[in-house]
Amino acid sequence: MTPTDEQINEFKRIYKERFGYDIASIEARERGMSLIRIVKFAYQPITQAEVNALEWQRNKKTIN
Repeated sequence: MTPTDEQINEFKRIYKERFGYDIASIEARERGMSLIRIVKFAYQPITQAEVNALEWQRNKKTIN
């Protein structure tokens, strides 16, 4: 997934609003891609087996 120029410009706008200074388009593209990789890594769907294991652990702790 490669961000469009419009998305890069929006990222630059948000970055300036948040941090108070402008960044170049190349830096915005690099930082945006890093952010995308982090979000993709962090936002992984959980399987039903993982849900069941978490519920089992939670129930086990409340019983003890």
